[in-house]
Amino acid sequence: MNPTDLVFSSITSLTGGLVTDLTSAVIGLLTISFIAFGSDLIISVLSGRRLDKCRSDRVHSAFNDREKAKESGSQVERDMADSRYKSALRRYGQGKGDC
Repeated sequence: MNPTDLVFSSITSLTGGLVTDLTSAVIGLLTISFIAFGSDLIISVLSGRRLDKCRSDRVHSAFNDREKAKESGSQVERDMADSRYKSALRRYGQGKGDC
């Protein structure tokens, strides 16, 4: 018989099954931690999609305002709308903007 098996079998008999109980506890903790990490990942993905939709809507709105300003003929209005559109694009690219 292998000496390592003798040592482990004697430890198991001395602890009265404590090793198997600890193994079950560790596996349970690992399972719970994986579930927690997974749920956190799902929540972050879903909230990221909502924020991205909000930011893209803001850029789309600024683009529409810019097109309307181009049709109006006023240079000041066109410049302001163009500035708002560029700002919305820049904030979208940087991932900023509160929604």
